[in-house]
Amino acid sequence: SQYATEGSFTAKDKNIASIEPATDILTPSKRFSVTQILTSNTTSEFTIDTKSLLLAEHLGTKTHAILEKYRFYKNLDSDVISYFSKQNDFPFSQLMESAQVEWGFTYKVDNYLMEGKVDLWGVVDDELWIVDYKTGSDRYKEKAFLQLQYYSLPIRKFTNIKTAKLVVTYPFSQSTYVINASSEDDLLNDIKKNLLAWQSRNESLIQSL
Repeated sequence: SQYATEGSFTAKDKNIASIEPATDILTPSKRFSVTQILTSNTTSEFTIDTKSLLLAEHLGTKTHAILEKYRFYKNLDSDVISYFSKQNDFPFSQLMESAQVEWGFTYKVDNYLMEGKVDLWGVVDDELWIVDYKTGSDRYKEKAFLQLQYYSLPIRKFTNIKTAKLVVTYPFSQSTYVINASSEDDLLNDIKKNLLAWQSRNESLIQSL
């Protein structure tokens, strides 16, 4: 593939450090995950009970295992694959020909490193697609889209493709949603805002000890 594979890659942009940077690049306090800064602004409406969380994790693991097998066995019999192959919201079959799956990254934002892992991304007919598989309720799809928005920054820098289609898909409930990625400048500003909120929350927790 012309793009990154998980483990290592040659950066095309100074903002992209590496998939697994050396531990002395930045101290742990200077690194954050997309999930961390989004969770810092999560309200009680996103509270989920332990049973539901365990079920979601199980279904998520099952989905990833199915898709990994599909890369090598195209005739795989699965309800998940059947749904993805029949839906018309995103080009699943074409993406799976050369897509990056479980793609980890680190991305420099000011003096911090933002970390994350993307379920699936690839380019079809010069159009960049970034996909997130979900197993919970689509009630929370806006939060899932925000996560994908942040993920799109390093991928767009890496591929030098300025626009992207973001896909949040629920294979078990058979629903899929697609939006266009926001501008890079707007996303950077939003990340910095949420990063400040995350820092403030951490400082308050430290002071309360």
